[in-house]
Amino acid sequence: MERKKVLCIIGSSGSGKTTIERLLEQTFPLHFKRLVSYTTRPMREGETQGVEHQFVKCLENTDDQLAYTKYGDYEYWAKTSDIVPGKVNTYVIDVEGFRFLQRYFADKLEIRVMYVKRSKRDDIDEDRKERDRDRLALTPDDIDILFRNEGSISDLIANVRNNFFGYIMSVFNENTGLSMDPRTRNVKSKREQ
Repeated sequence: MERKKVLCIIGSSGSGKTTIERLLEQTFPLHFKRLVSYTTRPMREGETQGVEHQFVKCLENTDDQLAYTKYGDYEYWAKTSDIVPGKVNTYVIDVEGFRFLQRYFADKLEIRVMYVKRSKRDDIDEDRKERDRDRLALTPDDIDILFRNEGSISDLIANVRNNFFGYIMSVFNENTGLSMDPRTRNVKSKREQ
């Protein structure tokens, strides 16, 4: 039986993780499904229930818990029942949540990691930069795909839409009939690093 697929998207605040995740689902809906995490933190201005997170009062049924992390006083998790078979389920997650997922589900799920790297951080507020300083780090062996996001938002969108699909599917060994433009140099699989 084929294992369900989860692509963990990890990176610092403002690196483009959520944008990439949403673009993959919007551009390739037959292949990608976004996992929306649950959280006990209050909804922020501009957020929508079920889009950024499922906002709940307390941690629900832990038997259905896929990944878990706690940041400050707030808990974040996903549910195994939300994973869609036959698709790559994308999940923006921190390293602590990834370690939980890896520890408890490595034998049940096909888990891959995309690390989104962005050196330019001028537009990130200090609170978000401080949050990143306290987070765990990945090791090079954890990373299946390194995505260098050093351009503009329009560069990011074009790269995901035009060049990125084949790379992701190749790390899951999927034959899609689509291929990656070999001239693109800011996306690398583990085999090319």
